[in-house]
Amino acid sequence: MGKWEYGGVSLRGESPHCFRVDPARLSGPCLPGDRSGKADRHFRFFRAIGWGQWFRYASRVLDTAGALLIVFPRWTCYGALIVTSTVGLGTALCYTMALFNPLFPLGMTLLAASLAWLTLPGTAV
Repeated sequence: MGKWEYGGVSLRGESPHCFRVDPARLSGPCLPGDRSGKADRHFRFFRAIGWGQWFRYASRVLDTAGALLIVFPRWTCYGALIVTSTVGLGTALCYTMALFNPLFPLGMTLLAASLAWLTLPGTAV
């Protein structure tokens, strides 16, 4: 049989139970050993915005903080608000500067905003 590939997972051989994971394809952007071109797209996006490298680092720190806060039930609303803000800014930049298709970031913004709304303190659902 041939080779099937889905994302970073390559299925080889006759049985789908024999698979091999290529860690270079699963690595996030800007990680060492990234040979898939993700880092290049990541740098081009922030270079096209034109606000400097500080914005890349600031958005990465805010995204990480928001993701960590989402894990803790008492702080989920605040983490979702941080993620909504950063991804919403990315959506606005994609739309106004015509950098990339803004549909995916718009969907992520709406999901994070709905999570923030559903977990507001003092509201019973």
